[in-house]
Amino acid sequence: MNFVERALRQRRAGRLVSCLALATFPLAALAADPIASSSFVGQENPLYENGAWQPITSMSPDGAQFQKNNAAFPNLYNPANNNHAGARTTAAVPNDHYSEIVVGHIGNNLDYVGAFARLQPSGSSVDSGYLYWASLANGANNYLYRIVATGSSYSAAKLVPHSPVVDGDRIRLIARGPVIYGLHNGVREFIYNSATDQIRYDTGTTGMLAFVQNPPLTDATVASWSTGPAPSSSGVWASTNFSGVEDPLDEGDRWYPLPGYQGFKKAGGFAVGKDTQHNISGVWSIAAPQKQYSEVTLGTAATGGGGPVVRIDRANTGQTGWLLFLWADNPTNSGVYKITAGNFLPVRLFTPTAIVAGDKWRLTADGNTLEVFQNGVSQFTVTTDGSYPTGDVGIEAFTPAFTFMAWQGGDPNGAAQPPTISGFTPTSGPVGTSVSISGTNFTGATAVAFNGASANFTVTSASAIQATVPAGASSGTISVTTPGGTATSSGGFTVVNAPAISSFTPTSGPVGASVTINGSSFSGATAVAFNGVSASFTVSSDNAIQTAVPAGAATGPLSVTTPGGTATSANTFTVLSPPTIASLSPASGPVGTAVTISGTNLIGTTAVAFNGVSAGFTVSSDTAVQTAVPAGATTGPVSVTTAGGTAQSSGAFTVVLPPTIASFSPTSGPVGTSVTINGTSFTGTTTVAFNGVTASFTVISDTAIQATVPAGAKSGPLTVTTPAGTATSAGSYTVASAPVIASFSPTSGPVGTTVTISGDHFAGATTVAFNGVSAIFTVTSITAIRAVVPAGATTGLVSVITAVGTGTSSSSFVVTAALSVVQAGNGAGTVSSTSDRPPINGAYEVGTVVTLTAAPAVGSNLTGWTGCDAVSGATCTVTMNVARSVTATFTLQTFPLNVTKSSLLTGNGTVTSTSSPSSPNQINCGSNCSVRFNYGTVVTLTASPALLSLFNGWSGCDSTSGNTCTVTIRSARSVNAAFLP
Repeated sequence: MNFVERALRQRRAGRLVSCLALATFPLAALAADPIASSSFVGQENPLYENGAWQPITSMSPDGAQFQKNNAAFPNLYNPANNNHAGARTTAAVPNDHYSEIVVGHIGNNLDYVGAFARLQPSGSSVDSGYLYWASLANGANNYLYRIVATGSSYSAAKLVPHSPVVDGDRIRLIARGPVIYGLHNGVREFIYNSATDQIRYDTGTTGMLAFVQNPPLTDATVASWSTGPAPSSSGVWASTNFSGVEDPLDEGDRWYPLPGYQGFKKAGGFAVGKDTQHNISGVWSIAAPQKQYSEVTLGTAATGGGGPVVRIDRANTGQTGWLLFLWADNPTNSGVYKITAGNFLPVRLFTPTAIVAGDKWRLTADGNTLEVFQNGVSQFTVTTDGSYPTGDVGIEAFTPAFTFMAWQGGDPNGAAQPPTISGFTPTSGPVGTSVSISGTNFTGATAVAFNGASANFTVTSASAIQATVPAGASSGTISVTTPGGTATSSGGFTVVNAPAISSFTPTSGPVGASVTINGSSFSGATAVAFNGVSASFTVSSDNAIQTAVPAGAATGPLSVTTPGGTATSANTFTVLSPPTIASLSPASGPVGTAVTISGTNLIGTTAVAFNGVSAGFTVSSDTAVQTAVPAGATTGPVSVTTAGGTAQSSGAFTVVLPPTIASFSPTSGPVGTSVTINGTSFTGTTTVAFNGVTASFTVISDTAIQATVPAGAKSGPLTVTTPAGTATSAGSYTVASAPVIASFSPTSGPVGTTVTISGDHFAGATTVAFNGVSAIFTVTSITAIRAVVPAGATTGLVSVITAVGTGTSSSSFVVTAALSVVQAGNGAGTVSSTSDRPPINGAYEVGTVVTLTAAPAVGSNLTGWTGCDAVSGATCTVTMNVARSVTATFTLQTFPLNVTKSSLLTGNGTVTSTSSPSSPNQINCGSNCSVRFNYGTVVTLTASPALLSLFNGWSGCDSTSGNTCTVTIRSARSVNAAFLP
């Protein structure tokens, strides 16, 4: 377990990982001389090297140190404490410095070596710093670490991962301001900005560290080490148009963010703030002149604002400098501001005429005087309070919506002017082409590149360069670099490379066959040839050409010629000869006929077709193919296809097609009817049949036949037969026959009854009659009719009439009429009937004479008939020609009830009655002592004695109860009520 694993387990150190893009250090940036170095030659302890080293004790609880044996490596291994060998230099190292080691040997991916920067030499944080910790592939701890130590213990935080190393690799850790860089064999591996970290190290010295997981100790060795000041940017003041998308910190190490700010990113040619707070970047430079300027070219001037900054003190832990702030959405508050550690103080406010994209705004500092320029025109000057007499230059933005498309800064009197490219000629050519580049400020040019590939060049004047297209160049822009910056052409130079053929498809084919040639550098092709025979072609892309096999071509290689040269294919293209057809045998026949095709070059046949319809085949020889007429074929030429092309017969093969029936007319009729059949391929017809019964016919044309409905024919499809087959009609021909009635249901019923008639040949029925009386009907099918019994119909046969004849039922339909007998009156009685024909389902056949006889019940009388044809006493006669209704009226007989009162001495009283059923007339003696009641009425009499009288009893009652008497009326009745004084 190495120091990282132990630190993370014991102290749960915080972790911050930031992955940044790779970039290349400028060559000038690696040229700084070391302050101290060692190749570790010899065998003594490195600490003895003139006192140049001091041990790192925080990470070596058992006192592990380095030893030397032509390399530096740990001097002990303790499996319990996992000691690291660590040392820091005693040389005077500036705060912006580098520490570099060359990897001697790493035994496995658990062994590590590393370079220390900003290593704390004393105090409570002694041994803290930044460590570039490296091992082999799959080493889990290949990271930039921040070590927080106390002299006796430590914790480690992962900051940025990096790639693994191998023996002999050179790793360099650079600390500049808040930015930590890592180089692996001279190529930038990572970049880390510590400006916003709560824990960071702005000063310190340098050192190295090693760790071995298990003996031997020489599995973690350092071959050499050196340290020195961080290399300067480029020796000149910088400018940029912010092209690309990398972090501006990658631009020659010129940029760094001030403490507390995230700085800028680049996107779409603009510098964009990384967060919504003020974002300030400074410039890495040589000794900044006291007279300086910072100039921005505005990109997007949306909400927020920003501008150039001068006199930035990057050694200050806060924010410093003078800012020209252009406030897009509050222009009246634009102006010069003093930047302090915690504030932005307005010094001189002004309202710009416009804040728009493309404008150049410059702020200069000369002593205590600041001057503001817009597009080269001075706007005003400001005298400062003397703060910030020196410092760096940079830019500031308040929001990501306020961006810059370009920046420059430096000494306004001595800064080199950036070059420009106005054009170049020629605009295309192969490697080695001499190109004249025109522009400005070319004096002192240090590099010319074609799409990034360095080229040899000669500066012929300040406005002209002669350059040669270098090997490896690809099409793209041309760039010229001078101490004043880099200019890039607006247009691209097209590198014309020699063509190359990688493949072509197909690899064989006949004259006229389309061929695709694949390869590279085909743009501008001037010729394509098949074994030396020129062909027409189209350049589809730089990697593909479409061509066709030319007439006269023979088997051989393909070639492509461009201004860059000629390419010849490694393989040959095979030109195939086309087939020929000499004859067909036979020359006609129906589908399925076997046909022999004779010709030449028939070996390899891939398809045979009859007038375009594919057919199966067998190649008998190079001169013969056996095939058969396919289904769907029509008369026309026969074709044979091989890889060499397609041959077509000069004469047509006549396909004898099977007949088809499209229609016939008429579609129905009796035997002997002449029928016209329409269709195709009727020539040579041998048979016509009606539902299988052969008919006489005449072929009028290939599309028409005249046939006669034969005797015995039945309704059904028609068929036409020729040598090529038989056609059957989709529809049926209806053979018209006289209708036949097999049955009907129901067999009886009154007028209005719906009757289903079953039989055959009902199609086209014109009349349905019940015993000669026409009825309303519907033909539901050829075998069924629905009819309604008409008014006036009488019992008799049912008939159906069509154009062919009349069908009559074998049995009669019985027309019936219902007889309804109703009793009326308050009496009762019975009615019985007799008839000359028996009733049917409660009804009578029309014409039946029915005699009704009424018999009144006891107590009732027959008082009369209504609805009869004739009445004789108790009898009623009805003839049932239609439904009839007869009424017999019975009334109850009535009888008197006489009530008398007998009085003894002067006794007296009254008698009253009630009855059930109720009667309108009641007994009320003395005014009414006699009332008639209907037969069966139950009368209740009540005696009421007068004042000073008593009721003495009843006589003549059916029953009595006190002063009440009950009498049931079945005849005349008399009742007496007796009263006493």
